[in-house]
Amino acid sequence: MRRFLTSSALIAALALVGAPACTPAGGSTDSGQPSEDAAAEEAELARYMANLQRWTHKAALALEARNVELADFYLHEVEETVGTVQEEAPEYEGYPVGELTGELLVPAVDSLDTALDRGDWPAVARRVEALQQACNDCHEATDHGFVRIDLRDLPNPYAQRFDTASTR
Repeated sequence: MRRFLTSSALIAALALVGAPACTPAGGSTDSGQPSEDAAAEEAELARYMANLQRWTHKAALALEARNVELADFYLHEVEETVGTVQEEAPEYEGYPVGELTGELLVPAVDSLDTALDRGDWPAVARRVEALQQACNDCHEATDHGFVRIDLRDLPNPYAQRFDTASTR
């Protein structure tokens, strides 16, 4: 039974990831079927967004623990993922995702990084809220406003500690 449920869940997840590629905006062949390139492009953005969400979540947990070194590490991963999105998935369903991340997300991450470098914790807290808003603004601009990011009071689902060795 467990194997059946796992297979069914995998098929359902693949169907959801592949579904946007079946629309005309996702690209199609003359037969009306989605092209392999369009399906791959749609799936790639989902992976990039999942990575971006994970790095942002981990950065927020490190910031909450005031672990500067770890937060800096994860903010760097956020920056790298944003760069990858801009280069490899600049457009999604006709929306200029690369341009939007440059306009909305990059300034929010940069200002958060600057506040962290200064050790200005009240500014860091405000910048985390601004980062959250930038994510949600981008989702709204791409008709994905149903994807709401909330970086407040995050649970830690990771097998990882976010505090520093000196605070243990």
